[in-house]
Amino acid sequence: WGTEVAIFCHSAKLSTELKHVVWLSKDATVEDLCIAYLMGVDDGLVVCEVPTKGFTSCFLLTSVKDADSFGPINQKAFMGKKVWDVLKDNQAQLHAYWAPNSRFWAVMCGNMNQGAALEAAKMIAEQ
Repeated sequence: WGTEVAIFCHSAKLSTELKHVVWLSKDATVEDLCIAYLMGVDDGLVVCEVPTKGFTSCFLLTSVKDADSFGPINQKAFMGKKVWDVLKDNQAQLHAYWAPNSRFWAVMCGNMNQGAALEAAKMIAEQ
């Protein structure tokens, strides 16, 4: 059970599929969202290890189509927050962009360094 969230991919580096669907509970955190997306994408580079910063998602998730106009919801400081608090409007549609060349890369670095996110990142990095 939960809410269906559609994530539209805007980078072939992340996935060749244009749309991924994840299901989130009302208490889901941004970390939960990232893990769900990581597990749903199996044909692209979704996580990397940044020197001195640690595991970082290669995807920037935002609720708007312009990746540079609004900060990503999966920035490091937001990972423990509830998705629906960050999104405010309960918008169940997100956009994924290639993060390493984004102007927001610095606030994302190390966002996959704790708890379940770290376990998922390690597992994917070893594949």
